[in-house]
Amino acid sequence: MAESLKNHLRRRAVVIAERMELELTVAGTEYAPLERAVFKSTKNNTKAPKEKHILFLNRAIADGEQKKTVLKMFARRLKEVGSSSVNSASLAAGLKTLAVWHRCLNSGDSSFLVLCSQYAHVVEPPASNPLGLLYGAYLRELLACYFKCKHAYHRENDMEESRIETIPTLQLIEHVKCLVAQMLKLLECDIQGGLIDIKTRAAVQYTINLLLLDAIPLFGALCKAGKRITQVMGRLDEHQAGSMARAYLEFSQMPQKLLTMIKQVSYDKESAPSLTSFDERSFEAFASRLKDTERWLASEDGSYDTVKALADVARSTNGTRSYLDDEGEEEVVAATITLAEIEEDQKPSRQLPASAAAAMRALALTASSSPPIRRVADE
Repeated sequence: MAESLKNHLRRRAVVIAERMELELTVAGTEYAPLERAVFKSTKNNTKAPKEKHILFLNRAIADGEQKKTVLKMFARRLKEVGSSSVNSASLAAGLKTLAVWHRCLNSGDSSFLVLCSQYAHVVEPPASNPLGLLYGAYLRELLACYFKCKHAYHRENDMEESRIETIPTLQLIEHVKCLVAQMLKLLECDIQGGLIDIKTRAAVQYTINLLLLDAIPLFGALCKAGKRITQVMGRLDEHQAGSMARAYLEFSQMPQKLLTMIKQVSYDKESAPSLTSFDERSFEAFASRLKDTERWLASEDGSYDTVKALADVARSTNGTRSYLDDEGEEEVVAATITLAEIEEDQKPSRQLPASAAAAMRALALTASSSPPIRRVADE
């Protein structure tokens, strides 16, 4: 449904009023250019965020002194678009704020990602924005995954070996849990219903495109993790084996869901991110990989029944004893900061400084992967 002239004029008036208020507040201050870039890239209009404003913010977060300032601006902007006293509390503005934040998390080195992972709880979309709540939940899970794993699996590429292939088995178990949780939150972002609204169409489509870009490397890491699970299952204790079997079940259901989601990708210039990785060839290769994975999961080697049989054998054989040699890592507690503290810090200048035959096969695999039995000769 097209936007009426009256609603268009009303929305434009609100945007102009917000811009005037912004200029009166930040004009002449040190962070005025950043404030303008955040506002212009997230304002309440029918367009996707402009690339020039995102690039400006990316350059700013490359400066160590401005990372926290940009984080505070994003957190404050999310609060503004959900405020009942601001007429631009719209779906479009909230989604665009999250999308620009998402782009900044994926830009340059991982330093901004490191900072945001310590304050994941400030990704707080307004309750009045159901689409934003889904997207925000994914971004929080992304940050939680990075905080625990110290690695951005959604930023990997085919030119490098995935970290999931080289980490010790105990770390593999923890990383698999994080990867599955992040992908599940991504798949929950079924926000295509917003496409019927002319005001949110571009913002929603831009969001879908960004989510699908994350899905490509994330699913690649999960595929490699799934194959490692089948290799180490016989060495796990009952709790580890049960956890990995549940994760593998979730993983086995992901290809079909992603094949459905990938149909929503759009290459329209008004909603396509200006990134070299965003092209038809990438998504055609991704669709092909999803279909190949479905075939592997239907085979005897990759089926969930085989993995479940391996887990059952591990439970009955190992009990609470694990045959892993590597040690776990000390848990690190995230820093905390509230939105109220962010607001206070800004005053007064707003310088936001996954059958029997299967069981027999599982038993054979377990026997081959168990530690050798040492025989002691009778004296």
